[in-house]
Amino acid sequence: MKKSLLFKLILCFFICTFCFFMLFNMLGSKLLSEILYESRNQQLKETGDSIVESIELKNIDTMTGEQIQAELDRISSQLHSIVYVYSNDRKISFSSGPKKVLEETRVSYSASFSTEKYGKIFFDMYLENSCIDLEYSNLMTFGNTSLIILSVIVFLVFILVYFLTIYPLHKISVAAKEYSKGNFSYELKIGQNDEYRDLGNTIKYMANELNNLDDYQRKFIGNISHDFRSPLTSIKGYITAMIDGTIPVEKQEKYLGIILFEADRLSGLMSNLLTLYNFDNNKRLLTKSSFDINYIMKKTAETYEGACDKKKISFVYRISDEPLWVYADQPKIQQVINNLIDNAIKFSPHYSRIILSTYVKGDKIFISVKDFGEGIPKDSINRIWERFYKNDPSRGKDKKGTGLGLAITKEIIQAHNENIDVISTEGVGTEFVFTLAKDNNNKNADE
Repeated sequence: MKKSLLFKLILCFFICTFCFFMLFNMLGSKLLSEILYESRNQQLKETGDSIVESIELKNIDTMTGEQIQAELDRISSQLHSIVYVYSNDRKISFSSGPKKVLEETRVSYSASFSTEKYGKIFFDMYLENSCIDLEYSNLMTFGNTSLIILSVIVFLVFILVYFLTIYPLHKISVAAKEYSKGNFSYELKIGQNDEYRDLGNTIKYMANELNNLDDYQRKFIGNISHDFRSPLTSIKGYITAMIDGTIPVEKQEKYLGIILFEADRLSGLMSNLLTLYNFDNNKRLLTKSSFDINYIMKKTAETYEGACDKKKISFVYRISDEPLWVYADQPKIQQVINNLIDNAIKFSPHYSRIILSTYVKGDKIFISVKDFGEGIPKDSINRIWERFYKNDPSRGKDKKGTGLGLAITKEIIQAHNENIDVISTEGVGTEFVFTLAKDNNNKNADE
């Protein structure tokens, strides 16, 4: 059976308290008794010596019997003792109480002195055991009462220590269990400003990192699904069209080339799948190379001919026939172009146009995808880059989408240390423009 720290500490408290009481009432009581008797013997001796030297007893020859008895009663009353004064021949014998054998008490005093009238006088005094026992009993009661009060104080201190040490640990333990269940919204509050707060903050930081990791994993799966959906849809569509005869035999070679192109893109995505795990929040791992952006634009657009035919949408190419070399990660830039074209087709009306263009400004190449759809409201433009955001016109109608396309697009462009912009007017259309670095070192690059 599991025992909590609170239970163990309470058990230790009661065991220690019990042991203290037992030690005090057994060993302590014996020591107290010895100390008490020794102290009273010493006290009685000092008092007896003082009495023997007193004027009254030295002048006992001049004192009457009543005076001697009165003096003994006074001494007896002050010391709570019984006093005897007598001579060997018993010519004089006085007592302040009933005669008892001196050996009956452990606290006694005996002395003698000489007088002219009575000869040698003996002076005996002792404390009765009942007096010592009463004092011992009072001291033991006081000791036990003090222990009880001390135990209460220690218990209150223990309660304070519990709330300062064990209770924060309990709260941290509960929070850790909640976080382990995936309840990352659980709020952990540590009031005191010490190592427990540091530990609590560390636990909260760890939970936040786990939450981010969980969110990243979900986004990662969403990214992969989004990346694979477009080429697979194209391949499936063209193969289906060939089987059912929609694409005539004489045109199949062209579409087989498109299918091969998409298959190569899927192969590239597969090879980069593990690389995606190494992406962090600030930078993606890129494999840069020199390639012709014009060729990639045209080939990518060709894969959407089927989708454009359904909506009677036409592509307008403002792209040079000459190669335009850029230095970037080709599969990821191709993914960007795919996302932008796919987005443009989805939200373009029937019988409209999509303009694809590339142009050079200095060391930068600008790539543009422009449609003439409904446009994006001003209050939604800044949010279209958010992951899973689908409440704006640019995504809301895409019921099958994951809301990752534009988010992935921006991440890829930013990983290249480039920029992407959107210009949109409601009822007019939308244009996405991004930049890439021109590859001036390529031997085929434009002068």
